[in-house]
Amino acid sequence: MKKNNLSRLAAAFALASIAHASSAATPIDLGTFTVDSVELKREFCGKLGPRLRETLTLVQGDRRFVLAFKPERERFLRGGKRQAGEVVKIRGEISGDRIVAERKDVVAAAAVSSSPTK
Repeated sequence: MKKNNLSRLAAAFALASIAHASSAATPIDLGTFTVDSVELKREFCGKLGPRLRETLTLVQGDRRFVLAFKPERERFLRGGKRQAGEVVKIRGEISGDRIVAERKDVVAAAAVSSSPTK
């Protein structure tokens, strides 16, 4: 009886993991946003250095959004910190007035280069 229950449990787990993998949302291109303000909070976390919580207030047209990154050790931070006035391109999801995206999906928008006229 125990062996039968174990195999049922394994089958249910396998089915659940397949369903979870197929329902994972892929980030979509949300366009460009201007960083209005940046809020940084540092928490001491021992030898590895402070943990940084970064929250961005973004503006696109006349709408305001908030984007909060998951806490990350400042020592291992990649991609740098954002600054007010910076234009960024985001891939993620919009949920009300919040944007759900990972740090790697927020990149500086490429500067528009004007070609010289002759």
